[in-house]
Amino acid sequence: MRSSSIAILVLLSLPALAGAETLLPPDLLERPFPSSASHPLSLAEIRGDRPLLVVTFFSATCPCQRAHDVRLLELADAFGDRVAFVSVDSNVQASVEVARREKSRRRYPFPILVDAEGVLADALGARFATYSIVIDAEGRVRYAGGIDDDRNRLRPDARLYLRDALVALLDGREPDLARTKVFGCFLRRR
Repeated sequence: MRSSSIAILVLLSLPALAGAETLLPPDLLERPFPSSASHPLSLAEIRGDRPLLVVTFFSATCPCQRAHDVRLLELADAFGDRVAFVSVDSNVQASVEVARREKSRRRYPFPILVDAEGVLADALGARFATYSIVIDAEGRVRYAGGIDDDRNRLRPDARLYLRDALVALLDGREPDLARTKVFGCFLRRR
Protein backbone atom coordinates (compact mmCIF):
# COMPACT_ATOMS: atom_id res chain seq x y z
CA MET A 1 0.00 0.00 0.00
CA ARG A 2 1.40 3.42 -0.92
CA SER A 3 2.18 5.82 1.91
CA SER A 4 -0.26 8.42 0.52
CA SER A 5 -3.01 5.80 0.70
CA ILE A 6 -2.13 5.00 4.28
CA ALA A 7 -2.56 8.64 5.26
CA ILE A 8 -6.09 8.76 3.87
CA LEU A 9 -7.72 7.18 6.90
CA VAL A 10 -6.21 7.77 10.27
CA LEU A 11 -7.38 7.28 13.79
CA LEU A 12 -7.03 9.96 16.41
CA SER A 13 -7.20 8.09 19.69
CA LEU A 14 -7.84 11.15 21.87
CA PRO A 15 -8.92 14.48 20.42
CA ALA A 16 -6.38 17.22 21.06
CA LEU A 17 -8.89 19.46 22.79
CA ALA A 18 -8.07 19.26 26.48
CA GLY A 19 -11.55 18.82 27.89
CA ALA A 20 -15.21 18.91 27.09
CA GLU A 21 -15.65 21.99 29.30
CA THR A 22 -13.12 24.18 27.47
CA LEU A 23 -14.35 27.77 27.23
CA LEU A 24 -13.64 29.40 23.88
CA PRO A 25 -12.55 33.04 23.88
CA PRO A 26 -15.24 35.47 22.68
CA ASP A 27 -12.92 36.90 20.01
CA LEU A 28 -12.72 33.45 18.40
CA LEU A 29 -16.50 33.05 18.45
CA GLU A 30 -17.02 36.55 17.02
CA ARG A 31 -14.26 36.43 14.39
CA PRO A 32 -15.69 36.39 10.85
CA PHE A 33 -14.29 33.84 8.39
CA PRO A 34 -14.74 33.74 4.62
CA SER A 35 -17.59 31.37 3.84
CA SER A 36 -19.72 29.66 1.24
CA ALA A 37 -22.29 32.39 1.93
CA SER A 38 -22.10 35.73 0.17
CA HIS A 39 -20.24 37.25 3.14
CA PRO A 40 -17.92 36.24 6.01
CA LEU A 41 -19.59 34.56 8.98
CA SER A 42 -18.64 34.05 12.63
CA LEU A 43 -19.44 31.03 14.78
CA ALA A 44 -21.60 33.26 17.01
CA GLU A 45 -23.56 34.53 14.00
CA ILE A 46 -24.15 30.99 12.74
CA ARG A 47 -25.29 29.78 16.18
CA GLY A 48 -27.65 32.73 16.53
CA ASP A 49 -30.12 32.11 19.36
CA ARG A 50 -29.90 28.31 19.24
CA PRO A 51 -28.45 26.67 22.37
CA LEU A 52 -25.86 24.56 20.51
CA LEU A 53 -23.52 24.80 17.54
CA VAL A 54 -21.95 21.78 15.83
CA VAL A 55 -18.62 22.55 14.13
CA THR A 56 -17.40 19.74 11.85
CA PHE A 57 -14.00 19.98 10.19
CA PHE A 58 -14.15 19.32 6.48
CA SER A 59 -12.06 18.01 3.60
CA ALA A 60 -13.35 18.07 0.03
CA THR A 61 -11.20 15.06 -0.93
CA CYS A 62 -11.65 12.79 2.12
CA PRO A 63 -13.56 9.51 1.59
CA CYS A 64 -14.62 9.55 5.27
CA GLN A 65 -16.09 13.00 4.74
CA ARG A 66 -18.04 11.85 1.69
CA ALA A 67 -19.40 8.85 3.56
CA HIS A 68 -20.39 10.96 6.56
CA ASP A 69 -22.21 13.59 4.52
CA VAL A 70 -25.29 11.36 4.88
CA ARG A 71 -25.05 11.42 8.68
CA LEU A 72 -24.41 15.18 8.77
CA LEU A 73 -27.45 15.82 6.60
CA GLU A 74 -29.57 13.55 8.82
CA LEU A 75 -28.38 15.39 11.93
CA ALA A 76 -29.05 18.81 10.41
CA ASP A 77 -32.53 17.65 9.42
CA ALA A 78 -33.31 16.13 12.82
CA PHE A 79 -31.84 18.88 15.01
CA GLY A 80 -31.66 21.97 12.76
CA ASP A 81 -34.48 23.78 14.55
CA ARG A 82 -32.54 23.61 17.86
CA VAL A 83 -28.91 23.22 16.80
CA ALA A 84 -26.86 25.24 14.32
CA PHE A 85 -24.38 23.44 12.06
CA VAL A 86 -21.28 24.59 10.21
CA SER A 87 -18.42 22.85 8.43
CA VAL A 88 -14.92 24.33 8.51
CA ASP A 89 -12.34 23.74 5.81
CA SER A 90 -8.95 24.19 7.48
CA ASN A 91 -6.90 22.65 4.69
CA VAL A 92 -4.16 24.91 3.37
CA GLN A 93 -5.81 24.94 -0.08
CA ALA A 94 -9.24 25.96 1.30
CA SER A 95 -10.97 28.71 -0.65
CA VAL A 96 -14.36 30.37 -0.97
CA GLU A 97 -14.73 28.82 -4.43
CA VAL A 98 -14.17 25.30 -3.10
CA ALA A 99 -16.51 25.96 -0.14
CA ARG A 100 -19.31 27.16 -2.43
CA ARG A 101 -18.85 24.28 -4.86
CA GLU A 102 -18.81 21.64 -2.11
CA LYS A 103 -21.77 23.13 -0.22
CA SER A 104 -23.81 22.92 -3.42
CA ARG A 105 -22.49 19.52 -4.48
CA ARG A 106 -23.13 17.97 -1.06
CA ARG A 107 -26.44 19.81 -0.56
CA TYR A 108 -25.40 21.10 2.83
CA PRO A 109 -28.13 23.26 4.39
CA PHE A 110 -25.40 24.92 6.48
CA PRO A 111 -22.36 27.03 5.51
CA ILE A 112 -18.74 26.01 5.07
CA LEU A 113 -16.21 28.39 6.62
CA VAL A 114 -12.78 28.84 5.06
CA ASP A 115 -9.99 28.58 7.64
CA ALA A 116 -6.92 28.16 5.41
CA GLU A 117 -4.68 29.66 8.12
CA GLY A 118 -5.90 27.04 10.61
CA VAL A 119 -7.05 29.47 13.30
CA LEU A 120 -10.16 27.46 14.22
CA ALA A 121 -8.41 24.12 13.72
CA ASP A 122 -5.62 25.15 16.09
CA ALA A 123 -8.00 26.55 18.71
CA LEU A 124 -10.30 23.52 18.64
CA GLY A 125 -7.62 20.86 18.31
CA ALA A 126 -8.74 19.67 14.87
CA ARG A 127 -6.27 17.51 12.98
CA PHE A 128 -8.65 15.33 10.97
CA ALA A 129 -11.68 15.74 8.72
CA THR A 130 -15.01 14.83 10.41
CA TYR A 131 -13.69 15.97 13.82
CA SER A 132 -16.75 17.53 15.42
CA ILE A 133 -17.20 19.93 18.32
CA VAL A 134 -20.42 20.92 20.08
CA ILE A 135 -20.32 24.44 21.55
CA ASP A 136 -23.02 25.75 23.89
CA ALA A 137 -24.42 29.29 24.16
CA GLU A 138 -21.70 30.29 26.67
CA GLY A 139 -18.92 29.18 24.32
CA ARG A 140 -18.09 25.97 26.21
CA VAL A 141 -17.06 22.87 24.29
CA ARG A 142 -19.48 20.17 25.44
CA TYR A 143 -18.45 17.40 23.03
CA ALA A 144 -15.33 16.79 20.93
CA GLY A 145 -14.72 13.82 18.67
CA GLY A 146 -16.11 11.74 15.87
CA ILE A 147 -19.51 11.77 14.23
CA ASP A 148 -19.70 8.03 14.91
CA ASP A 149 -17.44 4.98 15.08
CA ASP A 150 -17.50 4.31 11.31
CA ARG A 151 -14.63 4.90 8.94
CA ASN A 152 -15.62 5.22 5.29
CA ARG A 153 -18.61 2.85 5.16
CA LEU A 154 -21.64 3.58 7.28
CA ARG A 155 -22.95 0.64 9.29
CA PRO A 156 -26.49 0.44 10.68
CA ASP A 157 -25.11 -0.67 14.07
CA ALA A 158 -22.61 2.21 14.39
CA ARG A 159 -22.33 4.15 17.64
CA LEU A 160 -23.68 7.59 16.80
CA TYR A 161 -21.49 9.68 19.10
CA LEU A 162 -22.48 13.14 17.86
CA ARG A 163 -26.21 12.33 17.76
CA ASP A 164 -26.05 10.87 21.28
CA ALA A 165 -24.22 13.98 22.55
CA LEU A 166 -26.83 16.29 21.01
CA VAL A 167 -29.73 14.31 22.48
CA ALA A 168 -28.15 14.39 25.95
CA LEU A 169 -27.29 18.09 25.83
CA LEU A 170 -30.73 19.09 24.56
CA ASP A 171 -32.25 17.02 27.39
CA GLY A 172 -30.13 18.94 29.91
CA ARG A 173 -27.72 16.06 30.57
CA GLU A 174 -24.01 15.64 29.99
CA PRO A 175 -23.11 13.30 27.11
CA ASP A 176 -22.13 9.79 28.20
CA LEU A 177 -19.03 10.25 26.03
CA ALA A 178 -17.79 13.85 25.92
CA ARG A 179 -14.65 12.89 23.94
CA THR A 180 -14.43 10.17 21.32
CA LYS A 181 -12.14 8.83 18.63
CA VAL A 182 -12.13 10.36 15.16
CA PHE A 183 -11.72 8.62 11.83
CA GLY A 184 -10.83 10.86 8.91
CA CYS A 185 -8.14 12.26 6.66
CA PHE A 186 -5.39 14.50 7.96
CA LEU A 187 -6.19 18.16 7.43
CA ARG A 188 -3.41 19.39 5.14
CA ARG A 189 -2.03 22.31 7.05
CA ARG A 190 0.61 24.98 6.55
